[in-house]
Formats: sequence, structure tokens, C-alpha cells
Amino acid sequence: MIPVISAAINLATGWLNGRTEIKKAEQKQQAAEARQKTKLISDHRQFNHSWELAALSADRLALLRQFSFWLFTAPILYTVYDPVEAQRVWQSLDTVPEWIIGVQLAMTGFIWAAKPLSNLGAMVASRRYGVNENRD
Repeated sequence: MIPVISAAINLATGWLNGRTEIKKAEQKQQAAEARQKTKLISDHRQFNHSWELAALSADRLALLRQFSFWLFTAPILYTVYDPVEAQRVWQSLDTVPEWIIGVQLAMTGFIWAAKPLSNLGAMVASRRYGVNENRD
């Protein structure tokens, strides 16, 4: 009985240590982002503040992105788990009107593209204005 309790305590200690490391890393990242935002705001020579601040901001769509991933993956995994019952699910999906599928795909496309496009905009803006600053 003692070895089981000891193993449980070691497991719990390892888990808590891992959580502590994660929290420390998150705090370091937040501090670095705050320093970078302060630097961008105070630097009057750069013209791409909004793009770079958007790129540094937290990804508010991460939860929606995960949900949409599982929304499309769940029927496939269910097919592997129970092919006979899953066939009913696929037949039910065939009854969904095309316009609803189109709207769902458009929303999912936006959810997956919003953050990468803001990052791309920040990169393009920094390169464009970076070239102009060197000519001064």
C-alpha cells in the first residue's frame, strides 16, 4: 500500500512542478510581450504599430479553431470507431442544405485564416517600412 501512495505522491509532485514551469513560462512571455508593446508604442519612427500589436495580441480564436477542427474530425473518428452507426451519421449529413454547409465552411475559413493573415500583414508592413527607414 505504501508504494502505491508514494507513487501517487511522486506523480502529483511531478504534475505540480510541470504546472509551475508552465505558469512561469507564460509569465515570462507576457512580460516580453508587454516590453515589446511598450517599445512599439514609444517608437515614433515606425508606422506599423497596429499591425505589430495585432500580431502580438493573444489569439482569441484559438478555442473556435479547436472546436472547428473537432467538428470536422469527429465524424471521421466515429466512422473508425463504429462504422455501422457512423453510416447513419453520414446519411444525416447528406440532408443538410448546401447553403448551410457553405456558411459553415466560410465561417471556418475565417476562423482559421484571421490570425495568420494578421501576422502576414505585420510582416509585410514591417518589411515595407523597414526599407523606407533605412533610406533616411
